[in-house]
Amino acid sequence: MIGRKMKSLIVLSILVIVVIVTGSEFSDSRDDEVDRLLKKLNKPAFKSIKSPDGDMRNHPIYDNPLFKNHTIQMRPSSFPDGWNNSKTEKKNIVFQ
Repeated sequence: MIGRKMKSLIVLSILVIVVIVTGSEFSDSRDDEVDRLLKKLNKPAFKSIKSPDGDMRNHPIYDNPLFKNHTIQMRPSSFPDGWNNSKTEKKNIVFQ
């Protein structure tokens, strides 16, 4: 009977130690995640760009690392085959 109680006490103490150790590791990783999110939230709300007409454009997407060196292409550098932007073709359109 005493041997059985000792075994139960040893198993219980091991379980308590395991729960304490894993619980502290979980809280540390949780704290790290919270700190990371707080650093992300404490950044300035908007970055801005100046448009050619002098307006300031603000948008949170400019804070994304994937758009760090992104430039906006105003005119295409090439057109697809068969694309014709001449004014003469516009005159030949028949309206009904």
